[in-house]
Amino acid sequence: MIVETVEKDLSMVNMDPATMITGTTPEDLTNIDIPTWMGRSVTAPKMRLVELSAYMISSTSKSLSNTTINDFHLTATHNSAANQHNFVHIGPILNEQLYTDPNLEQVDASQIWDKFPEDSLKELMEHGPTNTFFLVKFWADVNVMVESDATFAVSAIFEGTEDVPINLSTKVCSFGKEVLEKIEDEQPRPENGRYVYRFLRSPMCDYMKKFIGKLLQLPQRELMNSVLENFTILHISEQELRDNVL
Repeated sequence: MIVETVEKDLSMVNMDPATMITGTTPEDLTNIDIPTWMGRSVTAPKMRLVELSAYMISSTSKSLSNTTINDFHLTATHNSAANQHNFVHIGPILNEQLYTDPNLEQVDASQIWDKFPEDSLKELMEHGPTNTFFLVKFWADVNVMVESDATFAVSAIFEGTEDVPINLSTKVCSFGKEVLEKIEDEQPRPENGRYVYRFLRSPMCDYMKKFIGKLLQLPQRELMNSVLENFTILHISEQELRDNVL
């Protein structure tokens, strides 16, 4: 659904594939093999989300937590998979030839203004390129028993087209109010013509640990879904020092 506005189209997805390949126009694409994930994944003109995982590592495998993650992908090895539980996992695209996810849909961003405090998302979209904003809705896997001394963490991998350091802001919102914000920075690593950013094993805060624990204690899935419907996370990646939304 495309937003009708005289100022700016605030659709959450509004992207020509040509804008995703640096320095190209539609005419230039005649002889270019466009990756199958174009238009089907969280991909902005200058930045792409390769993979993201929010997970819990059992206390019995803490000694393995620093060595069981592949250098590029976040998938746990065979030895650690039984001790790592992914609450949320997005990506990666391991085989482009077999990638058949449907194209992303356009949504009316005004439908989710109230999920964020004080028009924060609206202001971001009005000042930044609207083709850098994506809405991701997913099912969380809560079929797990939480250990009191387990490790909770989030890992994410991005790749960009420019050799610039970035800041990643993570804002947790509940019922439209910001609960906390975490800001991390990362330097790029050149790999295969792209610049890769790895935010690995970032510890979850005490609030998130308690939130997950209380969520799992709810007696009915309907109650869990009701809580999660009003729980939103706003990820903002920006070029360091310039505040350019990527």
